[in-house]
Amino acid sequence: MSLSRGMQFILFFVLALVLTRVPYINAVLEWYNTFFHELSHGLGAYITGGNAFSMELRFDGSGRLMSGNSVLPSIVTFSGYFGAILWGAGIYLIASKAPTVSNKWALVLAAIVFLSVLLWMRDWVSWVIAAVLILSFLAIWRFAQLGIARFCLQLIGLYLIASGIASAWLLFGHDGHNDAVSMANKTWIPASIWIIVWVLCGLAALWAIWKVENRPSR
Repeated sequence: MSLSRGMQFILFFVLALVLTRVPYINAVLEWYNTFFHELSHGLGAYITGGNAFSMELRFDGSGRLMSGNSVLPSIVTFSGYFGAILWGAGIYLIASKAPTVSNKWALVLAAIVFLSVLLWMRDWVSWVIAAVLILSFLAIWRFAQLGIARFCLQLIGLYLIASGIASAWLLFGHDGHNDAVSMANKTWIPASIWIIVWVLCGLAALWAIWKVENRPSR
């Protein structure tokens, strides 16, 4: 008996949540989250009239994007968690609603990572992590059957949302340098409020996907 799209979505999200807690596997999957988080900071800089200068990715799942000249630096900071969640929803929905283009979508994602390497990455650790991401997307594009490609991209998309929610939530009680503290410094709104906003954005993305997946087919 085949599962409904809604049930598949629930199972994929549960799997994504489990993978956030599995040692070694979650470390590699977190590289996807870090890349799209930092990419979103960069896009936020360009959208607000600024520039992105360099992107750094680290084996422990941390990262940094250097930017400047933005007229709305708070948007640049906010874009990290918010953008990664949007990327996750987009990756999932494109793979889900247009399964026959899943392979091509993987190729587009590989090209996005490669372009980021050319524009922003300057150190060997970032190059290694980017190479892993590029090769994984290329493998999905070149070798995976459509069903497997769709599954892999859906899982990556939901992992981005799950990790975005979880990593934002873990900012509670951390007074060191992080996006929530930066937002508080720039807006005078408490860091806890921004954490709640990012978590709600993640939950809203999950709700939107659920509604799309349970829409009756015409």
